[in-house]
Parts: sequence; C-alpha cells; structure tokens
Amino acid sequence: MVHRNYKWNISIEEGQNHILRIIKEILKEQKNQIIDYHELVLLMNNRSKQLTVTNNKKKKSLINFMNSNLGGLTQFIDNFNFLLLIDDGKGIKVQLNEMDSLLFNEWIYVE
Repeated sequence: MVHRNYKWNISIEEGQNHILRIIKEILKEQKNQIIDYHELVLLMNNRSKQLTVTNNKKKKSLINFMNSNLGGLTQFIDNFNFLLLIDDGKGIKVQLNEMDSLLFNEWIYVE
C-alpha cells in the first residue's frame, strides 16, 4: 500500500536512486551476487543511516521511505529487470542479474 501524503525531504526519484545504489553495492560485494532478503534489508538499514530522510520533519529510515512511497522492497525489486527475487524453498533471495545487459551489449543490428 502506497501512502499519498507526500511530505518527504527527498523526491521519489532521489529515493529510488539511493536505494538502487545501495542494493547494487551490497549485491556486488556478495559471492555470486546473491543475498538473503532479510539480510539485504538489515544491510540497507545500516548503509543508509547517514542519509537524512525525514517525513513531516521527523527522521525516518530509507526502508520506511521505500515502504511508504514505493510499495516495499519486493515491489521495488519487481520493477527492475536486473534484480531478481528467487524462492529456493529455504527462503527468499535477491540476486543481481547483469546477464540481461551483457547478452545484448555485443550484438550488432544489421538491416
């Protein structure tokens, strides 16, 4: 559920950029660029502590911003092709999928 009351000190685009940057940094540091969903949330909270995010002049976390404006982490990840949600039976994992862009970078279009 996305709340419509928008009195945040950053725009939705700025928030998206911060979230994407943090997620990519975390995933690139992981083995096979995959991490447990809950561990990703914890690391995102730790890495975004230095960001000043406020709603109605009250300090909030970047995760709170994402839940309020972007529908949560699951919905946010579903919006991007280079991020994958994987349910392996043991839990949900998040993986960086750079194959999408790598496959088509070397192709040449010929008419």
